[in-house]
Amino acid sequence: QSFIEFKTNSLTSTITDEEAKAYFDANPNRFRGAQFEGLKENIKNFLSQQQLSERLKSWFELLKRKYKVQNYLLES
Repeated sequence: QSFIEFKTNSLTSTITDEEAKAYFDANPNRFRGAQFEGLKENIKNFLSQQQLSERLKSWFELLKRKYKVQNYLLES
């Protein structure tokens, strides 16, 4: 569990304002009438969590393929 927490921390990166704005602009139906500045931190948190999830999934897939590792926390 500690190693997974360590790996999770090492896979996180900071989402820039530009990345958040690009997401905001690319999803106008999702943010109808809302102002970017009011949602910027929420979007950055969402994108950060999404990015972390994708990176962890890729890392676990690599471990499964290369070392035949199983994640009992996710599979139970």
